[in-house]
Amino acid sequence: SADAIYSVDAKANTYYSLNNGTNWVLKNLSYIVGSPGDTQDIFVDAAGSLYIIKSEARKIFRSDDKGFSWNMINSTFSNKDLFTGTADANNIYVFAGTGEGAVYFNSSDMGVSWSSAKVYGGSTARAAVMNSSSAIYVVDKNGAVYVSADGITWVLKNSSYGRTTDTQDMFSDNIGNLYIISNSNREVWRSNNSGVTWTKVNNSFASNDLFTGVADSQKNLYVIPGQSLGAVFRS
Repeated sequence: SADAIYSVDAKANTYYSLNNGTNWVLKNLSYIVGSPGDTQDIFVDAAGSLYIIKSEARKIFRSDDKGFSWNMINSTFSNKDLFTGTADANNIYVFAGTGEGAVYFNSSDMGVSWSSAKVYGGSTARAAVMNSSSAIYVVDKNGAVYVSADGITWVLKNSSYGRTTDTQDMFSDNIGNLYIISNSNREVWRSNNSGVTWTKVNNSFASNDLFTGVADSQKNLYVIPGQSLGAVFRS
C-alpha cells in the first residue's frame, strides 16, 4: 500500500495523502491558533510522531496521532531562530536559521528537553535529513554537505553540491540516494554515493520555484513548489 505523505501549508493547515500524492485530505485546520505564519519545516521520527518547526517564533510542535492534534513541546530556544530538523530512533535534531551560524540542538526525550547549542562546522543550515542508514546529513547555505554518524562528529562530504546559493531542501529515499532542491533555479540534484558527488537530475520546472521534497518507500519522489496553490510533482 502507499505510504502516508504529510504536508503543512503557509496557513498552518496540515494535510495527508494515501494515494501517492494524487488526493489530499485536510488533517488539521491549524496546528496553532492565532499565529499561522512562520512554519518552516515538518518531519517525522522513527516512531511515527510528526514535528513542525516555527522559525522566528522558536517553537516546536509534535503530533502523536498522525497529525490530528498538535502540542507545543518546546519554546526555549530564546535566542536562536530555527530552520530545519530531522530525527532517528533515539534523537531529534534541529538546526538554527539564517544568521545564527552552524548551530544545532538535539533531544533524546521526544523534544521535551534539549542540549545546549552545538556547532557542526559549516555555515547556517538550509536543510537536514536522516538517510536510510541513520546518518545525519546537512546542507548549508553555501551548498556544503556534511554528515554525522552520531550527531557529535561531523565530516565535510562536499564543499558544494553544485549551487553556492538558493538551496531550499534536502531529502533521501529508502535506498540511500540523497536529493537537494534548488529553489528559484528550479533544480533537483541527486547523490548516489552518500553525498560525495552530485548530479543535476532535473531542471524542467519552468514556472515553479521549488520548496520541499520527500520520497516514499516505493521509490516515488515528490516535490512541492512554493507558490503554486497546492501543486505536487511526482517522479
